[in-house]
Amino acid sequence: MKPALNDQLVEKLSDVSKLIHQSGSVKIPDIQLSIREIAVLGFIHKNSPATINQIAHHLKITMPTTTVLLDKLEKNKLILRVQNKKDKRSTFIKPSPKTAKIIDQLLQQRRKKIKLFLSFLSTSEKQTLYQILNKLTLKLCSFYEKK
Repeated sequence: MKPALNDQLVEKLSDVSKLIHQSGSVKIPDIQLSIREIAVLGFIHKNSPATINQIAHHLKITMPTTTVLLDKLEKNKLILRVQNKKDKRSTFIKPSPKTAKIIDQLLQQRRKKIKLFLSFLSTSEKQTLYQILNKLTLKLCSFYEKK
């Protein structure tokens, strides 16, 4: 028996998401960043200064995993750990001066990859996809605003 259309759509959306994520590792000269490291950088870039706990909570990962990610980013001089002056036991994470440039490069690479993926579609298919994604975005935004 053939799965229902909704089940097929769930599978296809999942497949596309996985394929996009598989292509998500980004190479900046002398630095290889994983999807999670990019997510950490993006969060810190938008929410500086951030605590390790905030980063872990946002990414839904454990504190030890967050620490490992931060260690690699610090080794590559992409973040700074700054002691909280009010509470010496805690540390703030801030982007390093070169992080803004890296974020810009990452966004450019991401746009380039997405445009490549979209190049497989006709103009008509792109218009239809845009309409569908726009409708989903509006519905999801209103759904989450109600919660």
